[in-house]
Amino acid sequence: MQPFFSCLFTALALVAAPSFAQSDIVKRPVQFAKGKSAATIKGSVTGNETVDYTLRATAGQTMTVKLSGASAVYHNVLPPGSTGEALFVGSRDGNRSSTALPATGEYTIRLYQMGHASSSGKRSNFTLDVAIAGGAQQPAAATTSSDDDKMVEAPTRASQGKFNATGS
Repeated sequence: MQPFFSCLFTALALVAAPSFAQSDIVKRPVQFAKGKSAATIKGSVTGNETVDYTLRATAGQTMTVKLSGASAVYHNVLPPGSTGEALFVGSRDGNRSSTALPATGEYTIRLYQMGHASSSGKRSNFTLDVAIAGGAQQPAAATTSSDDDKMVEAPTRASQGKFNATGS
């Protein structure tokens, strides 16, 4: 019976142990110079590190984000209160976003690496340009593109509360 209790104790210890699969998230506020509504941030991400840049914005404003530098770094734009759901997903939609903000509150620009860059511990430098424009007008269509010279309109039905979903 002794080996049984030893195995049981080990199993319980593993269940109670914290998971180290995802790194801690580093939070940094975006600082705009007095009278300005745009900022350029230079930084780096190492391995599976996640860096969250946070800023307050108002519903109806537009947040434009341009990420340049290492091709292994991506960004997501998360709305206030998000538990990971994103308004923009950089690994899918590119390195530039222009998003109509649906609510007033603290937004997060999440930077991360994927694949080999993440698992190998690679350090990647980046430049992040962030701008907020507009006032409390009706939200406009979100746009996304990885091409710096053109913007492509993205669907916004969900952000307008217009849902049309079916399924089991």
